[in-house]
Amino acid sequence: GFDRAISAMDTLDDTDSGARLPGDAAMGDDGQPENFDLQQLRRMWQNEKYAPEVLPFAERAVLNVSEMIEFATDGLDEDRSAADADPNDPSFVMRCADLERVKYVLRDYLRIRLWKITQWPQHYLESSNVVLLSDAERTFLKEYWHQKRRFFREQTSFGVATRQEELG
Repeated sequence: GFDRAISAMDTLDDTDSGARLPGDAAMGDDGQPENFDLQQLRRMWQNEKYAPEVLPFAERAVLNVSEMIEFATDGLDEDRSAADADPNDPSFVMRCADLERVKYVLRDYLRIRLWKITQWPQHYLESSNVVLLSDAERTFLKEYWHQKRRFFREQTSFGVATRQEELG
């Protein structure tokens, strides 16, 4: 179980025939399992990074990879706490590095999306664009825009009140 999940994280290749269903693991050219969700997340991350606007959210891939990360983290924690565990074991170190690499891709994918949303909040509040966002991103955007509007309203009110005091 755990070793298969970590092994599935080993490759983030773009070599996908498209014949597999999300979540399926198949054997790659090097004999290691490949995970479709990791491949899809990597593609979405690269596309999101270079696209000028937010692309449709890859919800299934994000959820599946998040679950895989949680499972792999639990397994690594168990291995780390074992009495005879060697923290310098090459297999353990490589699994940790692979896990960190996958976590980075997921975090960066989400960070890029949030950056785009905060740069043009009104654009993504439009009904034609809000469908591109996840539920959490929609909630974040509404709260962000509410706080930004409140800030500008308070700054405007403060500026007007200060100017009236100077004149009066």
